[in-house]
Amino acid sequence: MVKKYPMTYEEFKEKVMELLFEGMDPVEKKETEKELKDLLEGEPDMFKHLYSSTCGAYDRDEENPGAYFEDALLLSRPVQTILLSL
Repeated sequence: MVKKYPMTYEEFKEKVMELLFEGMDPVEKKETEKELKDLLEGEPDMFKHLYSSTCGAYDRDEENPGAYFEDALLLSRPVQTILLSL
């Protein structure tokens, strides 16, 4: 049985990327894109792992599972993980 999460993997990846680059000036965005490309060459499944982790947190939270797919928690978890990995 496939679970239905608030975001598909593709939607998750797109939203995380959007939040990652939000507020960056063009130079910073270009540098971050290069660093992210290098990171993903070494860790090609990084987004899949981040999505899996977010879905796992969603599954464990009985009170407010949808919060894990809201911007605030996406910023504090997957986006922050990416930034710390760069």
